[in-house]
Amino acid sequence: FVTGYFESKKFNKKIYYRSSYELRAMQILEDDENVISFNDNSMKIKYEYLGNTHNYIPDFVVLYRDKQQTIIEVKPLSVLERDFKVKAKTIAGKLYASENNFIYKIWTEKDLSL
Repeated sequence: FVTGYFESKKFNKKIYYRSSYELRAMQILEDDENVISFNDNSMKIKYEYLGNTHNYIPDFVVLYRDKQQTIIEVKPLSVLERDFKVKAKTIAGKLYASENNFIYKIWTEKDLSL
């Protein structure tokens, strides 16, 4: 696993990343002129897994120039396909997004050009 801090020149702040996928996502968001802001760990979404309630913290909440707020989760395809806890989180994220006027996206290695 690769971890560290991404120094955003666009927003003049350091943002912690927990994987090379998250680092690549930050680089994409940093370079996108339509992104007004992005941050990590700013939202908690409750979800159920194996009969217990947990908090899911999406990787990014992004505000675009058109004022659309987007929740972005960054995961490898292999994890999305086999990890039931991740599936529970994404279902909760999609539901939260639809109820709160957000867009919900999952970025995989295909979206990150990895």
